[in-house]
Amino acid sequence: MKDGRLLCALLDMSLDPIEELPLVIDRDVKDIKRITPCGEYESVPFTKDGDRYTLSLTVAPFDPLVIIVE
Repeated sequence: MKDGRLLCALLDMSLDPIEELPLVIDRDVKDIKRITPCGEYESVPFTKDGDRYTLSLTVAPFDPLVIIVE
């Protein structure tokens, strides 16, 4: 995005939910927020190990996830 944030979208097309979401991000992250179906921002808890971030959320099959990385 023009302000430096990253917009990421994910769709789990398997039949199993994703229990924790691992992401590799090439920058320091201050906050990660998901955009709810109502259009509101909700902070997502995460842990960091090097450039790997693990988001503590469940992604249901065929339920789109949109996150903003700050």
